[in-house]
Amino acid sequence: MMIAGIDFGSKMAGTTSICFGSINQQLKLIQSEKKKDADQLILDFIKKNQPDIIAIDAPLSVPPGIYGRGNQYFYRECDKLLKAMSPMFLGGLTARAIALKDKIITSYSAIKVYETYPKGYITSVASGYIRNQYKTDLNLFQTALRIENPLFKIPDLDNWHQADSVLAYISAYRISNQEAISYGNRNEGLIYI
Repeated sequence: MMIAGIDFGSKMAGTTSICFGSINQQLKLIQSEKKKDADQLILDFIKKNQPDIIAIDAPLSVPPGIYGRGNQYFYRECDKLLKAMSPMFLGGLTARAIALKDKIITSYSAIKVYETYPKGYITSVASGYIRNQYKTDLNLFQTALRIENPLFKIPDLDNWHQADSVLAYISAYRISNQEAISYGNRNEGLIYI
């Protein structure tokens, strides 16, 4: 089974990273380049590799008030539970992520796409040691991540975008293995950790 984790960044900033592979094989990383379309990179990757499950670090829905259902216009329940940013604050990134998800599931009906949140993994699942290294020391973080996740052959990480794509990959694995925890509700959107 091929799975992928995507840290979804700005379209042309070179901040999008994809971690992918099969269990017990060396994981691979792809990083977008500045001034090149990250969305196209993702679509090209999917066309070539057709993973079974993709976990994306980006909002894949908006609060229900936007659709005239209730009075929640800024946060979804899952955002509140995980103290995540509002999809509305992220604006264009949210719109791009939803459009990308729709394109993937329309073009590849067998691929399952889930929303994840690496920081949520850090705060709710990871050990205190990993939690303390997150966004502080990349080398210590990747060492701790490898020790606590021996099932995954994690490559050397060059930046925190790649680290977040590895965390998204781990969430995708947890989804595939029915170990993931979902936050929120189906009517508003779920974040899987």
